[in-house]
Amino acid sequence: MKTRICLAITVASLLGLAKVHSQSLFTKITEGAIATDREASFMSVWWDYDNDGWLDLFVANQDYSAGPQTHSLYHNLRDGTFDKVTNTTTTVSTDALAAVAADFDNDGDEDLFVCRHNALDDCFRNDGNGVFTRLTQAQFGRPVADGSISHDAAWVDYDRDGFLDLFVVNGFPATENDCLYRNNGSGLFIKMTAGQVGPIVSDQATTSASSWADYDNDGYPDAWVERWTGSGFLYHNGGLDAPGFFTLATEGSIPRENSRAAGQWVDYDNDAWLDLFVAGSSEGRTNSLHRNAGGLAFTDVAASAGLAQKNYAWASAWGDYDNDGWQDLFVAAFENRTNVFYRNRGDGTFETLDIGSPLLDGNQRASVSWAHYDNDGFLDLLITCGNGTRLPNHLYRNKGPGIGNANHWLKVKLVGRASNRSGIGAKIRVKATIAGTELWQMREISGNSEFGGSTGRLAHFGLGDATKADLVWIEWPSGIRQELTDVPAGQPGQPPLEIVEHCTDCTEAPRFTGATPSPAGLELTITESASFIGYMLEASTDLATWTKLMARAGTRSQYQWTDSQATNFPVRFYRLVVP
Repeated sequence: MKTRICLAITVASLLGLAKVHSQSLFTKITEGAIATDREASFMSVWWDYDNDGWLDLFVANQDYSAGPQTHSLYHNLRDGTFDKVTNTTTTVSTDALAAVAADFDNDGDEDLFVCRHNALDDCFRNDGNGVFTRLTQAQFGRPVADGSISHDAAWVDYDRDGFLDLFVVNGFPATENDCLYRNNGSGLFIKMTAGQVGPIVSDQATTSASSWADYDNDGYPDAWVERWTGSGFLYHNGGLDAPGFFTLATEGSIPRENSRAAGQWVDYDNDAWLDLFVAGSSEGRTNSLHRNAGGLAFTDVAASAGLAQKNYAWASAWGDYDNDGWQDLFVAAFENRTNVFYRNRGDGTFETLDIGSPLLDGNQRASVSWAHYDNDGFLDLLITCGNGTRLPNHLYRNKGPGIGNANHWLKVKLVGRASNRSGIGAKIRVKATIAGTELWQMREISGNSEFGGSTGRLAHFGLGDATKADLVWIEWPSGIRQELTDVPAGQPGQPPLEIVEHCTDCTEAPRFTGATPSPAGLELTITESASFIGYMLEASTDLATWTKLMARAGTRSQYQWTDSQATNFPVRFYRLVVP
């Protein structure tokens, strides 16, 4: 069949709260299904599945002895309460250890991948209006066909092509490799080999969790993979020299003795470099905090920071609970030991606070996360409990505004265009003048599971007494840099500030300079006239509906891309778009 080709271009500081008595900081929620259900919960996911600006909650359940468990989906009613949803395919009876939410098909709705125990994994495509489709292998690809004990997963655009890929951690047996699946742009995922992406998929080990972040600020996501036995793995993405190919890194204090706990990347000291915290595990090892020295090496500073304790914890979560501009840490002890809450003093050290009930409640604590479930601007806390035992979960509302904390905040939700729709991998930097001092903060939008304590694909910034952010600077995975000035602080009841990817200073657009049919498809030649100008290639059959085929940052060179599907259409139009 001959294909007619048309080409087009379109340019398109805490104020007095440190000494507040513990009992007044949080209110324990005791009514409603989240608080009263007794389930064998393992992990939770905060996500806005209906796009109403209010976070909903999915809880994955598993019981080793009683058989498959029904998962729970709680819909946020926007009045501080939740309704338990029962008429959805996402609550199917399966044992699950983890789940991750993101918009893998770039259609504007967050989808859900569920890691199952001793069974094939699940992916639920969000079709909007509360409807989900449980995808088959033919619809999704290998991730729902590779059987193993999947212990964790993460959405990540490891090759920065504008489509979210999937990394799955396979915990047992030790002969199983972790898997990295590449999104081919049409909704199907392809299992990558060691020859294509390096040892990140060939190091046979009993791995337990992963945490992805661009630790060296080169624009390409790297990965920390935790192990049950032996040292954890730090994998460095080759970046511009070898994009999407991972090598094992030994950067200073990393790797270390195994902790059997999930690690979290966090810029705890606000120096614009992501650091790594690893809790000491249920076996009583000491916590470690690896401070990032400019992306070149790490130093374990847990002792000097006041975190070198044995918390007997599997899970932990970072969040600025008091909106003073510095991220604090909650560490959830695994069994019936006391949890620990560390307040960030803003000078590289932490103090422990007795916050009452959240430190004592629960048993078999499997995950912990911060989230703005009531949109009052102060982070609330959820601890899931169970791990094979039917126990209640615990939700705590932050009482900051009610006890005189007048600190301001900013919540940001990103909408990618050339980048993946969820904005995963984007860095947001905020400058504000707090208590008379200029303070920069940085967050990277994460596709990690709630083992990493994420806040539902939102970036939360405490602004202290600042009523606005002087500057909001976004570095998108596509290479686009976006700047907003004098951004007002959030207001109670408001959804997050939504920022759509847009290049404000792109004056040079890429252009088509060739189209050649070949056995592999249609080879398109693109001349990129400007460095690091993010753009996307789109296709259409009717000039009305356009589909993204790929995205990348320009390199002032010629780039060839092959459309292997071109001959499947009687006519196919193409355009290059700078958002």
